[in-house]
Amino acid sequence: MIYFCQNCFKEIPCDTAVCPFCGVDISMYDAHNFEHKLIHALQHPIPETVNIAITILGKLKSKKAVKPLKELFNKTYDPYIQKAILDTLFQIGTPQSLRFIKKMLVHESIIVRKEAEMLVKRTQ
Repeated sequence: MIYFCQNCFKEIPCDTAVCPFCGVDISMYDAHNFEHKLIHALQHPIPETVNIAITILGKLKSKKAVKPLKELFNKTYDPYIQKAILDTLFQIGTPQSLRFIKKMLVHESIIVRKEAEMLVKRTQ
């Protein structure tokens, strides 16, 4: 099994107490709740891990994730990650997240625009 530092996401041995790359105490992450860990995983370098975190945050309807999801959307150029973020923001359903989806009706990516159109229709 491969283990990663939960702070810098570099590969570390499974019995590591302090990350040799960033110096963080690995055990401090045990105190964080699941939602916090998922939000932190939005920064993970492996896209599949990011996508899983996005999906679970939507199923949890995590209002705390709205801002980090919007930030990730604006930072990435991957239209499939952006599409997943829109789906999750729709599931969360806050007024702020729904306004963000409506703004994507004019996005440059056709994948993003089509997803926003479909989600906006579902709100009507």
